[in-house]
Parts: sequence; C-alpha cells; structure tokens
Amino acid sequence: MFAPVLAIALLASSVSSAVILGTRDDASSSTSSNATVATLPALPVLAAPAPTPLLTVSAVGTQNYVCNSVVPKWALHSANANLTDPTTGAFVGLHYFDPATAVPHWSYAADDSYVSVKTVFGIASPAGSIPWLMTKRGDDVSEEGFMSQVDFVARVNTQGGVAPASTSCTADVHAQEVRVPYTATYLFSV
Repeated sequence: MFAPVLAIALLASSVSSAVILGTRDDASSSTSSNATVATLPALPVLAAPAPTPLLTVSAVGTQNYVCNSVVPKWALHSANANLTDPTTGAFVGLHYFDPATAVPHWSYAADDSYVSVKTVFGIASPAGSIPWLMTKRGDDVSEEGFMSQVDFVARVNTQGGVAPASTSCTADVHAQEVRVPYTATYLFSV
C-alpha cells in the first residue's frame, strides 16, 4: 500500500526551501523514484520568538452585557470568572473587568499579582460561543509577582458567553444587565 509523503528540507544557508513530493511504500519505507522537487519562497524571519507558556487555567464565569435599546444591542460591560488548575481543580485566581476602566484583568491568588490586557485579535469560535482571543499586556500590571511577568494572555476553548439577540434589547429592559455563563481556557505566556 502506498501513502503520500511530504518531505520538507529547510536549507539554513539558502534563501529558498525545497519541497520533495513523492510516495512511500509503508512496508519498505523507500521513497519512489518519481518524486518531484518544487522551490518555495524564502521563509520569513520571525520578528520575535514565540511566547513561552507560563500557566494554563480553566475559567468558569459570566460575560456580562447591558442593554442599549437605542441601538438596540447588548454591549459587553464586564466579565467575571474563577480560574482553576485544569488538573486539580484548585482555585488559582480571578478574571474580571476593572470597574472604573472596563479593562479586562486577571489576578493570581498566590501573590495577589494582576495583569491587564489589550486585545490583539479575535478568532471565530463555534456558534454560540464567544471568540477566542490573543491579547497583550496592558498598562495596569502589578510591579511584582507572577502576573508581572505575563506578556500575553490567550482565551481558547470557549463555550457560551454570547450576548443575547439584539431583538431582546427593548425599551423595557434598557440599561439592565444580563449575565451569560461561559467557560474557557486561558493561557498565560511571556
């Protein structure tokens, strides 16, 4: 039985990469003689190294929306979640919005450190779930402790948390808050 094989040779001293396409016999592991070679453009040089993971936590909480019936729309007002160790379930910290600035924060219970973030980009998630996010460190960060070293926070594996339909935001519920349950995984890195 033959299976397609893709072998990529990255030539460190050249400006291009070679890709060898062919087939391999699984029983003998020999590459067929009818392989073709294609030249690809040079790989880009990374401007910065990939983030180094520090901590992964599970989150259970709410995304909180306020009705603006003039628009009409449920606008994200805040979020609250308990952060736990995904293996042991032990409490790790909190996710919240600063009430004065509406900026997302995460706190680490062991040393009371915290970090705020700015969204870099969102990634569409399954229907009925808030987007996955990549964020970077904001301006409000503790001077010491675990969270003071965090540069990036990613939100993945989201379930729930989506704002109610705009048709439910009417004059009779104007300025009222609704809390929508959600779960997520947060990844903290430098």
